[in-house]
Parts: sequence; C-alpha cells; structure tokens
Amino acid sequence: MLKAVFVTSGARVYSVAVSMIALVLTARWLGPEGRGAAVVLVTWANLFASVGYLSLGQACLHRASVDRDLAWLGEAVGALLVMTLAATGLGWVVVALLWLLDGEAIFGTADMTLALLAFAGLPFLIWEQYNSALLTMVGRLKVYNINQLVGRSVTLILLAATILAFGWGVHGFLVATLVGQAIVAMAGMGILLRRAGNVRTSLPAIGRLVSNGAKLHLNAIGVLLFSSADILMIQYFRGAAEAGIFQFASQIFMALLIVPQAALLVMNGRLTALEPPAFWREHKRMIGIIMGLMGVAAIVLALLANWIVPLVATPAFAQSGPILQIFCLGSIAATLNTMMGLQWIVQGRFLASSFLTLATGVGNCLLNLFLIPRFGAIGAAWATVIGIYMIPFTTNLILMHRTNRRWSEAQ
Repeated sequence: MLKAVFVTSGARVYSVAVSMIALVLTARWLGPEGRGAAVVLVTWANLFASVGYLSLGQACLHRASVDRDLAWLGEAVGALLVMTLAATGLGWVVVALLWLLDGEAIFGTADMTLALLAFAGLPFLIWEQYNSALLTMVGRLKVYNINQLVGRSVTLILLAATILAFGWGVHGFLVATLVGQAIVAMAGMGILLRRAGNVRTSLPAIGRLVSNGAKLHLNAIGVLLFSSADILMIQYFRGAAEAGIFQFASQIFMALLIVPQAALLVMNGRLTALEPPAFWREHKRMIGIIMGLMGVAAIVLALLANWIVPLVATPAFAQSGPILQIFCLGSIAATLNTMMGLQWIVQGRFLASSFLTLATGVGNCLLNLFLIPRFGAIGAAWATVIGIYMIPFTTNLILMHRTNRRWSEAQ
C-alpha cells in the first residue's frame, strides 16, 4: 500500500514540478501580458469543467463500494460519455453567449482563436475527472499515473517548440496545454472499454447517476470558493504582485498535499476488494501513517521556508516564506480532511459532504473579506488555516469517531 502511495505521489510530484517549470518559463517567454491572457482563458476553461462535471466520478465510487462486482461498469461508462458530451456542448453554448455579450471584457481577449483553443480542451478536462475515478475502480491507477507523466512532459516540450521555435506566443501556450490535457484525459481508454464490455446507457441510468452526483456537487462550488476567492480578493485589495507572492506559497503547500491525495487514490482502488469493516481498518491505518509523514514534512518545510523560497524563485518572492510557514500549520488538518473525504462518499453522505465543503468555502470568503484588507497575503494565509480547522477538521474528527465506533460494534 505504501509503495503504491509513493509511486502515485511521484507521478503527482513530477506533474507539479513540470507545471512549475512551465510557469517560470512561460512568464519569461510571454511576458506579463501574454502569460496573463493565457492564464485567464485556462482558468475560465477549468471553471466551466469544475461546474460541468457534476461530481459523477465520485458518484461512481460510491456505487463501487456497494456493487463491488462492477457488472454495471458498461452502463456507467456509457452514461459518463454522454454526460461529457452534454456538459461540453452546454459549456460551449454559454461561452458563445458570453462572447457575444462582451467577450473581450469577460475573457480578457478580443482574439476568438485564443478562446476556441482554450475551450477546445473542455471535454478533456471533464473526462479526466471521470477517467481517474474509473481507472482506480478497476485497479489500473498506474495507467493514469503514466499518462500524467507523459502528458506533462509533452506539454513542456510543446511549449518550447510552439513559443520559441514557431513563435506562436499565447496560441502556442494554449496548443501545448490542449495536447497535454488530451493525453492525460485519454489514459487507459482502451482498458476501460474492454473492462466495461458492452458500453451502453439509458435515461434512467443517467438520471440516477446525475441525482447522486448532484448531491455531491456543492463540493465543487465550495472548492472553487476556497481555492480561488483568496487570490481574487488579494488582487482586488492589494494588487497583483502580492497575489503572486501568496499564490507561490500556496502552490508549494498544495504540492505537499500530493501525498495524502495519492493515498486517497490508492484507497479508492481498495473499495471493491474489501468488506466495509476491513476497508475502514485499512483506511484508518493509512490515515495515521500519512498524518505522521505529513507532520514531519511540514515541520521541515516550515524551518527551511525562508531559505528555500528565495532559492527556488528569486529574492522578490522572499515574502512567500512567512506565508508558507503559516500554511504548514494547516498540514495536519488538510491531510485528515483529504483522507476522510472518501468516507463521506462510501457512506453515502453526499449532501452532508457538499454542505460541509460549501460552508468551508463561504467561511473562507468571509474570513478573507475581514483579514485581507487589513493584513494582505498574511491575512489570507491565516484565513485558510483557520478555515480548515474550524469547520472541516472538526467535522471529520466526529465522522472518524462515529465510523470507528460503527465498525467496532459490528465485529
């Protein structure tokens, strides 16, 4: 199990490392205006994908915990393919309407070609959400990891080719991003189709899937509030430079969370192999191990933050060091919250999980609204740490206690 976690973590670490290299290089190659135009469009595409995927992958994971023979996989694959096309089509219609309304003001560019390139990746962004869940259910997570490595590597190579060699600028950035995303999204497609057998679907099947996914989908809204509001508020109240300093520290902290995210993916693959009491024992043991590892890693990172940040970036980012130290205080809570997310799905607590995430996002917005005008990026970092301890950490401790008591009494 730990080997699988470290292998998955390695793929994620590599992916994040390549993304950070691309971030630095494109900033140099495109300049602030060009990179800003590209990032705005990519952010919009990710926003549409986050809203449009409707948490259907998580709904499939819940069903896998109940129907472990996966005889329904063909029906699920068919339904997810249909929903990918439907969400993509609806998203493109909304984009077209917004473009007609005032595309330049909304998307930050008057070049329609740029918008077309950015939103051409929408079906791949949506399908990746489903694909990762399906591959973990059938025990082929390794295929997804390999495609991550290949996709991110191809993206970096294409960035150099399209921007430096061909001189395509922002267009080259978006072409490279599109190709890399397509490679990751299509990981193991042949394996899934063979494992699913007769790929089919029906309106009742789609309806059941959407009904369960919709109960979870407030999670996506909460995550958007939690992950995006602070950057936007810092930029509004304190300017783009301070937002960049905050984002750099935030990205390093998010890289640290790759380990619990990888452990969660590994546990997803164990859903169909174990009965609920045995699965909980294994899950609980994994939580304890990962929290211990993360605690040590956070202490080391906090001690070295003021030295590492200027070394990795430039002295201009020195203020990110203290922000990163504050983030490290939240590592234990963030680890438990990540790891326990699977239990909310397994136990069918869809609405409760969604309201918890939404409450966390709203709470974070309110804390940011109070702290950022007064303390800037430091205030936003404290808002993040306070927010994850105040609502989700406390609630997950309660769920952990109740789950442990439930399966202990069942033995």
